Amino acid sequence: MEKRTLATIIGVIILAGIALSACAPSSDTSVLRAQDKKLPDGVIFDPTSLMTDSSFVDTTPADVAALLQFLQKTPYDQPSFLATYASNGVTAPLAIVRASRKYKLNPIIFLAHAERAQGLIGSRAYPFPSTRVEFVFQCGCTAPGTCDRAVGGFDKQVDCLGRALRTNLDQLTGPNQATDGGWAIGAATKTVDGAFVTPQSNATAALYQYLPVLGDTSSGNQAYFTIYTLYATALSYFDPGG
Repeated sequence: MEKRTLATIIGVIILAGIALSACAPSSDTSVLRAQDKKLPDGVIFDPTSLMTDSSFVDTTPADVAALLQFLQKTPYDQPSFLATYASNGVTAPLAIVRASRKYKLNPIIFLAHAERAQGLIGSRAYPFPSTRVEFVFQCGCTAPGTCDRAVGGFDKQVDCLGRALRTNLDQLTGPNQATDGGWAIGAATKTVDGAFVTPQSNATAALYQYLPVLGDTSSGNQAYFTIYTLYATALSYFDPGG
């Protein structure tokens, strides 16, 4: 199956209601860099444990100055255009910090998904087409090229991602202890690409609800995990849960 076809399927499934989110996850593996695809020595990808719950909701790294410094000096040995970019009058670091604090989520999650979806952290110049930035998470998009301008802009897309992940987590910690898509701790659930995954944390289940794709080193949640690890290392971040 071609990658573009897989991305289309993901969008259709989400819009159909399997993942009840205003965001339709996107992925174009051609935008990823070599650093995005290689885990540090000693780190092993476990599809059942993408993140711990303690790290998922840790807002300690939500500091505008620290995120700006990260964007100015990325793991790719070049600055990201996001260091000087602003949408709707809001800078990219501020947008991430606001969403992190509003939804009580780790800001590194937003960075990792921005790279996974459209390679934004590793882009030195503003990428084209502009939808890669202004609708990076496809929030407000009902079809390719058909997006609601009211939710355009990196800041609004980041807020949409935060809202979706927080909704997923609240469902997991609510009475049903499962997302509307059936993801839950200890429950084997099938991904779009045919893998059965049994989440070992609410954070992992919430991430699969948002992006129900196992993927590989260039796509899906495996790519997310690798990129998150890369950024956490660059920011000297450690899981507060140990």
